[in-house]
Amino acid sequence: NGAGIAMYNGATLTMNGGSFTSNFNVSFENGCGAAIYINNSTATFNNVRFYDNQFRIRSGHGAAVYATQSTVTMDGCEIVSNGVYGKINTYNGHGSYSTIHITGGSTLTIKNTILKENGSSDYRDDVQPWQTGNDLSLIRVKDGSQLFLDGCTITENISTDYILAAFNTTVYATNTTITGNAASVFEGDTAAFTNCTFGNNAYGPTFDIQSIDQSVVFIDCEMG
Repeated sequence: NGAGIAMYNGATLTMNGGSFTSNFNVSFENGCGAAIYINNSTATFNNVRFYDNQFRIRSGHGAAVYATQSTVTMDGCEIVSNGVYGKINTYNGHGSYSTIHITGGSTLTIKNTILKENGSSDYRDDVQPWQTGNDLSLIRVKDGSQLFLDGCTITENISTDYILAAFNTTVYATNTTITGNAASVFEGDTAAFTNCTFGNNAYGPTFDIQSIDQSVVFIDCEMG
């Protein structure tokens, strides 16, 4: 886990500037974190660039960030070209199931950050996502975790299935633009989008709402 950094057992990381560039996770099965893996820890990234972090042997979870039972904050970051984006022949890479993967009751806050040109696996490897809940996604949030997006730009990503996949969790997005992606915007059960802009996102339904007894709320949004 974590080709760049792996954190465990209450560790704390603060990173100001710098980058995670061209780290390769070479796990033979279901690797977690090509740039960083965060387990029961706290990580803060200010103005950090995550670029070209990949899975080499098999597809994995969280090409840029994988966090479980942790608190992660990202502000002013760039998350670009992770998880294969037109590079599968160059690196013989297998892509990722997710660029950012948050689970185990974690909290992820992303502010003023660009997520651009990230890719995903072009096939399903030996894991069947429709059986295991590993739909190909840019950001995957699950198991009681929370995602907060504010002032972010999400564009030109190829995630095959979804930009945001969130089950048994809540997504709060404000002042965020999600346009020009080759994927549906949202799959999940509970979310609140405020002052967000959507448009020209391809694949299936833009918003795939999975629960009738919970809600997805839009306030002052531009649907494109």
